[in-house]
Amino acid sequence: MKNLFLISIQVSVLCLLVSCGKDKAEKKEMDKFFNQYQNGACGLDVVSDYNSMAIPCRYITTRDEIPQCRTLVQQMMSKYPGISCEAEKGSGLSKEKFTIDTAHLQAILTQLDKM
Repeated sequence: MKNLFLISIQVSVLCLLVSCGKDKAEKKEMDKFFNQYQNGACGLDVVSDYNSMAIPCRYITTRDEIPQCRTLVQQMMSKYPGISCEAEKGSGLSKEKFTIDTAHLQAILTQLDKM
């Protein structure tokens, strides 16, 4: 009876350890899915942050909006140092891939300097 009890505890501990390892692997995959910003496809959070920056910067109508755009670009560069990943823009048949990288963000800052 005592041996059966010890075996059941060992099996329980083994099951917990196996499930913990699986959770860590799944968490790592989920982190990559949301936060990937170097090599390969951009993560969902990266694309969301980019869109939050790109939309206000794209529709600048007055000089007063330039500092806000500059701040958003700088925040993007700061949050994702060395960024270099691929995203898609457009939809349907006009969908195309493009690279979000430090050079692209720096080019936006250069355009802002010329305004």
